[in-house]
Amino acid sequence: MYKRFWLFLTLLISINAVAQEKTQWVTLLDSMQNEKDFNKKKFQLNQIADEIIQQWKQSSIDEIKSLSNKLSIAKSEDGKIGVIVYWAITYANTLQIDWLVKEDFTGNGKIWHFKKEVKVKPSKTYPKLFATIVDDNINQFYNLTISNHAGRVYVTTEDLLTNCWFENLFIQESDAAKDSINSILLGRLNKLWKNPGLFESELTGLNRMKTILSDDKKVKISTYNIEKEGFKHEFYGAVLTKTQGVVKVYNLTDASDDIRSPERASLNEKKWYGAIYLDIIEAKYKDKTYYTLIGYKGHDEFVKTRLLDVLIIQNNRLRFGVPVFKEDRLTRNRMIYQYSAGATMMMRYDDKMKMIVMDNLVPTESFYKGVYRFYGPDFSYNGFKFQKGHWEFIEEIDLRNPKINH
Repeated sequence: MYKRFWLFLTLLISINAVAQEKTQWVTLLDSMQNEKDFNKKKFQLNQIADEIIQQWKQSSIDEIKSLSNKLSIAKSEDGKIGVIVYWAITYANTLQIDWLVKEDFTGNGKIWHFKKEVKVKPSKTYPKLFATIVDDNINQFYNLTISNHAGRVYVTTEDLLTNCWFENLFIQESDAAKDSINSILLGRLNKLWKNPGLFESELTGLNRMKTILSDDKKVKISTYNIEKEGFKHEFYGAVLTKTQGVVKVYNLTDASDDIRSPERASLNEKKWYGAIYLDIIEAKYKDKTYYTLIGYKGHDEFVKTRLLDVLIIQNNRLRFGVPVFKEDRLTRNRMIYQYSAGATMMMRYDDKMKMIVMDNLVPTESFYKGVYRFYGPDFSYNGFKFQKGHWEFIEEIDLRNPKINH
């Protein structure tokens, strides 16, 4: 009799523990609006994700939805993808949106966690958000949109599966596993790149990849990198052009290790000095359009690299690297800057000054000249100004008073 009693008591405690686990995230979500500590609130949002993921592995999406009216759910038409969305004001006028994606393609019912912060108008109440998935049955794409009742779109993801493949890629440990997943990822990306309807989209929903679009809407470039063993970075991406509604995709092949003098090299898409391009500046001279690219090349244990490159397109052929950068009586095809992995270098295009501006890099001590692991900004600034088909180097510009730099 005592054994039966203890067995019943143990079972009851176990059931209560499971029930408590299932409802803890509901309590957190309900009390979120009253929480004043923003950092604690962000921690709680991650805790909610962990608990819902564990519950979702054993329950249906509709069962989870029934536990709280502060969730929004969406399902693909074919039933292969489900999304759970929740949200909270984390900082002043900042809305953090978290969404969980469960799908059957990258793994057996794998659940991925995504998040985004957006600015919203001041309000005493939380907005109500709605999630929608639109299936593209031909290409097997799944577009996610998260919006409010007034139709303002906070999140749009061109393809949920591509996002999931990116996440899967970056959790792999072996180079072989990364290469295998990347081949699948490139197949999906090429379908997205070739879609004429997406040409003017900067694909911001694919946040593991940087996409930039020229002002004339004629050139689009997507780039991303994979970190391999030994801090080695490999870069991937494509240059896209559009003519009479037809998109041409030039897949980029990173050949950085085989380029001996990159500052003087003239390259193409099959032999590319790989980088993640952060901005594209359109400059014209006579009959040529120069697409100047601001890039970041990652870092190893000691050194980071930034660069300026130029792309021109003539007769449907790409050319990276043009002798347009003039500095110290030398003309280079591209500019490469290396500095300490522990430092930060500013490099951007200033639209008011019509100039590329950047930190001046110097060694911490004069005897470290040429040893770039000891280089960093010295709080002075240089720039390049486009004049008569060349980017002319301008030393010691004043960012506080742009007029004197003209």
